Amino acid sequence: MDHRPQNSVPPPTKFVSFQPKRLEQPPQLPPRTELLLEQLIQQYDPDYEERKSRQCLEETLPSNQQQSPRHQSQPQET
Repeated sequence: MDHRPQNSVPPPTKFVSFQPKRLEQPPQLPPRTELLLEQLIQQYDPDYEERKSRQCLEETLPSNQQQSPRHQSQPQET
């Protein structure tokens, strides 16, 4: 009966040993792949940079849009 638990324990430890290695690799990969992707996109899509800058603008716009309705609604209320 003691042999059974011992046999069931090794597989999990092996699995755990594999996980750290997997976790170590991904962090290194994304920046590289992102750079390569951007280079490829820039080569084939000349509007890519424009779109990127538009995204940045759109991200800042919502905050401005939220403020403007408030300013408009205040005069209407009074």
